Amino acid sequence: MYATHQHGLTEVRLNRNLILAGARVHVGAIIEYLAQFYGYIMALQALQRRQQLRTAQLAAIDKFELLFEPLPEADETISAKLVTVRDIHPLYFVKGRVYTSAKRELCVMEFKGFAQFDPEGTT
Repeated sequence: MYATHQHGLTEVRLNRNLILAGARVHVGAIIEYLAQFYGYIMALQALQRRQQLRTAQLAAIDKFELLFEPLPEADETISAKLVTVRDIHPLYFVKGRVYTSAKRELCVMEFKGFAQFDPEGTT
């Protein structure tokens, strides 16, 4: 995983022994994957500012486009890239892309994220 306060890259292998149980990944799981990664980037941003992340949430999905079927199966690897397009704290306008292990673009998602930070030195 690689991330800065503005963008990041991550990769995950879909584990057959967990939720998927041999089935294809669901669109909802892809959205959750991008939302979790957004939370990670916001936590990293808080750490870099020496603040505490109070909350990071997916506020709205503006666009979700599935670019091809079928969706990946268990034991495949998918990767994601997020870029903060605009920052109007506490709202962040984010563009995410998910790729298959063959580097084929699986989906594009544009969303608004909400994040609140506690000031430095507070908990």
